[in-house]
Amino acid sequence: MENRDKTKTREQLLNDTVLLNAKIARLEKDKEIFQVIAENTSDNIAITSFDLKAEYLYVSPSVKHVLDYDPKDLVGKSFFDFIHPDDKKVLFPLLKKYVNHKIKKLLSGKNIPVSKTVDFRFRKKNGDWCFMQSAINIVGNQFISVTRDITERKRAEKALKESEKQLQTLIDAMPDFVCFKDGDGCWLKANNACIRIFQLEDIDYRGKTDSELAELNSNLRGTFLTCKETDTRAWEGEGVFHGEETVPDPDGSVRIYDMTKLAVLQPDGERIGLVVLGHDITERKQAEEMLQESEDRLRQIIDIVPHMIFAKDRNGRFIIANKAVADGCGITPEKMVGKTHPELLGATPEQYESYLTDDREVIDSGKLKFIPEENYTFPDGHKVIMETTKIPFTSAGIPTVLGVSIDITDRKQAAEELAKHRENLEELVQERTKELEDKNIKLEKFNKLFVDREFRIKELRDKLKKLEGK
Repeated sequence: MENRDKTKTREQLLNDTVLLNAKIARLEKDKEIFQVIAENTSDNIAITSFDLKAEYLYVSPSVKHVLDYDPKDLVGKSFFDFIHPDDKKVLFPLLKKYVNHKIKKLLSGKNIPVSKTVDFRFRKKNGDWCFMQSAINIVGNQFISVTRDITERKRAEKALKESEKQLQTLIDAMPDFVCFKDGDGCWLKANNACIRIFQLEDIDYRGKTDSELAELNSNLRGTFLTCKETDTRAWEGEGVFHGEETVPDPDGSVRIYDMTKLAVLQPDGERIGLVVLGHDITERKQAEEMLQESEDRLRQIIDIVPHMIFAKDRNGRFIIANKAVADGCGITPEKMVGKTHPELLGATPEQYESYLTDDREVIDSGKLKFIPEENYTFPDGHKVIMETTKIPFTSAGIPTVLGVSIDITDRKQAAEELAKHRENLEELVQERTKELEDKNIKLEKFNKLFVDREFRIKELRDKLKKLEGK
């Protein structure tokens, strides 16, 4: 019985030895795998003691490539000897936290997993500081960390932050409002003008949709809901929406904005974000309305004038025509715009060329031209004589000619009739003059006879007196 127990004991020892050898083989295999990983990875793998000193026990060869140290330069030294002073203030509390977790594990007997990723600055062999990121875990009584150089990433992040700051400064300096939304329509960023216009000074707008902002500001509820609608049109259209939107001011007045919304999409159509730009065109719209009112008044005035008033470009196309011109053509003034004389008045090629030559002469010389008489034939065959004055004129920055044509047909006919009457009167005057001359001759003859008779009588009387004296 006793021999049998001894035999069993030897068998158990043999089995235990086999199992132990298998474990050792697996460990050797794991060590070999770990060695391959440690020697070929660009990340730095390190093992440090689990205490407040955190002394290096192992450092992978990649530390040479990353920090220019040989592993032997670090082994036996404290991790904190190489950390930037400002970062020690963050890492020491973290180390204490690990120790507390370890104590809790020992007291509870439970395995409490502890893992943390931290960023810090590490001193390179040449004294420069580089940014590192470590994933730290507790294994037994040791820290195992996998660390990589994130200096370039930090520089990129810094450059990105500076770029964002510059962008924010730029858009804040813009009088136009600018805002950015994500693919769900949530507000991400807005410039000062946008915050002021949409009265968001006291509202945390970031991450909120237009519908949510509409509930937070009753004064602009309609405005935000309209924004939501036009956002949808930008998303579902060709990726761009352009239109006008009104936004009430706190004083009750309403401003008008020229809106442009640009949808940013993935190639598959997935929404990324929305850029919203708004330019205040209130004054421009008011000026346009005033200009339109002025043009309407001017239109009423020139349409009342019975003379023909028009403006043409250097190709002879009408750009303005009053009612008198349009009535002569049998159409409305609006339909005359863009048409030429041959299309409207039935002018012959020779007449059109003459009109065009006069127009271009005025445009090129910048001097007035007076045309005493021009013959016009209207589409209905009615012929008139016009007295035309053409002066240089600028329309929308383009040199044109402005003309005023006065119908002098009646005046011309009256002048002709007056000339005929004058001619007849002259004939009558000549006839009356001839009659008077004839009568005057006769009178002179009679007077001569009368004078001769009186002279003879006087002679007779004188002779009679002489005889009586004797």
